[in-house]
Amino acid sequence: MLRAACPDRQSRRDFAELTAANELDLARIDPAFRAAHGPGLLALFPRVRGLLTEPAWQDCRAVLGEGASAP
Repeated sequence: MLRAACPDRQSRRDFAELTAANELDLARIDPAFRAAHGPGLLALFPRVRGLLTEPAWQDCRAVLGEGASAP
């Protein structure tokens, strides 16, 4: 039987930080990636803002632009 699991807050924070780092690294070095996925990332990262550290959030804003604003 499969059981659903809800990760604890620290695990969710770790996942959000790792996801942001990976996606922002790609967006930083690949203009085609940024053009294709930047709008989706701009929609995602403000929704998980509460899970990101301040440096990660600042990196989101630096790479994706001021459009990444907290909700």
